[in-house]
Amino acid sequence: MLRRLLCDADILPIVLGGPSEVLDVRRQQRLVTAPIRAALNHRDKGCVFPGCDNPPETCHAHHIEPWWNGGTTALANLALLCPHHHALIEPSHNPTTHRWTLTLRPDGTSEIRPPRRVDPHQKPRIHARFLTRRRN
Repeated sequence: MLRRLLCDADILPIVLGGPSEVLDVRRQQRLVTAPIRAALNHRDKGCVFPGCDNPPETCHAHHIEPWWNGGTTALANLALLCPHHHALIEPSHNPTTHRWTLTLRPDGTSEIRPPRRVDPHQKPRIHARFLTRRRN
């Protein structure tokens, strides 16, 4: 009923994981679909790298578990990164390369960990926009 009222009022709700939008196309395609991109833009609000303020439209949809390593095209495996930070986080095919890493917390918050050469303890870093959201 509520969905019908919103539709009649020309209000488009963004449903994360709802039955009306497919937010997980698994391995059927590598590039994100329009509904997945809309959900990413809404969730991440731009580059998730701490301190970066690039807006969603300038960001890439990054596969956390790489597509080439069996990763899926699903909201739960994606995060927005600007081209510069995408290059820092994109995993290498060389397993001995120490790179920045990105993981998602259960609530969808992106967590960035530096390589040991930058921080021996690899303390997770979170963009300030997510810290504000978590306090609410």
